[in-house]
Amino acid sequence: MFGTFRKYFKLKRCIKQLRSENMLVRKAAVQTLMDLEDPRAVEPLIATLKDEEPSVAAMAALALGKIHDVRAVPYLITALEFRYGPPGEYYLTKYDPVSKAARDALVMFGVPAAEELARLIVGSLPHEINYRKIIALGAIGGPVANEAMLSVLSCWRNWGKDVNGIDSLEFTIDVLCKTGDRRAIDPLIDLLGSEGYHHAKIAASGLRRLGWGKRITSERIALAIAEERFLDAAEEGEAAVGPLIEKLWANCEAQENTVNQHWHLNKAGEALIHVGKPAVKPLAAVLTEGAPEKRNSAAMVLGQIGNVDAVEFLIDALGDLSQGLIEYQSDWYHQETIGHMEGQFVSQASSIALKRILEKSAGEVVSGQLMRIASLQVVDIRNEKISDVCSIYTILVHGVDNSQIKQLARQELFRRGIVT
Repeated sequence: MFGTFRKYFKLKRCIKQLRSENMLVRKAAVQTLMDLEDPRAVEPLIATLKDEEPSVAAMAALALGKIHDVRAVPYLITALEFRYGPPGEYYLTKYDPVSKAARDALVMFGVPAAEELARLIVGSLPHEINYRKIIALGAIGGPVANEAMLSVLSCWRNWGKDVNGIDSLEFTIDVLCKTGDRRAIDPLIDLLGSEGYHHAKIAASGLRRLGWGKRITSERIALAIAEERFLDAAEEGEAAVGPLIEKLWANCEAQENTVNQHWHLNKAGEALIHVGKPAVKPLAAVLTEGAPEKRNSAAMVLGQIGNVDAVEFLIDALGDLSQGLIEYQSDWYHQETIGHMEGQFVSQASSIALKRILEKSAGEVVSGQLMRIASLQVVDIRNEKISDVCSIYTILVHGVDNSQIKQLARQELFRRGIVT
């Protein structure tokens, strides 16, 4: 009986000391309450989680974990969150110990804490993915954690792309891979197509850990492209063409304040060149029907491959718009002007590609195709009128060492009055 009263008065004294202005006194009181493990200290310790001194608040979190009263769980979860420090002091250097201690305390609770964390995480989807809650739930582990992690992973492709998001994604995948949960494979495959910052690479790493992508060609290609090993994908041959085209683009650099460009293919374009002839027809389809930025790139790849099967498609693309020089103008960003420019870029890329093929395989190109080139009329977007400029034929005259081609080209240029 005497021991019970003694413990009671000790408890009351320590609870009162939690309000002391002396940080050392408050800290000693929390330590004593932790040792007592009395549920009557739960509410005062919950209040102490907001103590301005991080070491006191962190110790209070651990004390609540040791007392193991479930009333503390929601407050410990709140303590995980961002907390502003005094002006001029960074959160991570001052208050991060509180978040870490709260996480350790939640781990002590096990299943009850996991269930509450999972409820909050899943309930906030797809609008929010909370990094600190996910880390705490993953540290607890178990079936409840796995189910929540699967829910998080399933909505990731449409979620944001900030740095915390990347950390959360890596941790989520790590938890699922450590348990070998193959239900993660489908959402990870979906994530391979994400344009988020490093999302595809992280997903590919998770799939490898789960044993996906070793035996089936399409899986090997998907992993190689996600990890930007484009030449490895190209080694798979024709099957890699479609996925590589999805990643295809070309940088362009303006010359002398005009829309004439130098085109630089990315690694996917180089891989398509490595594939060679099997890529010609799919690229020709892109050149015919694809978006302007894809059509530019497709034309340049076709030129590098150098197969004469692409000639007819490149000739068709020459007719989009003018290949002549177009100066920058005041209405540069008007929608109509931009539309003309996009067409011009496709036409110009096609003319460069066609020149490459003619230089490589001039003898295989028939005169009828050359006459089709010469008959094209082009549009000058500065004055929005038909012009008789035919720069592709000028390129042919000076760039191809083949007498028949040069003769046909010169005849057409003479007919148009471009040369004498």
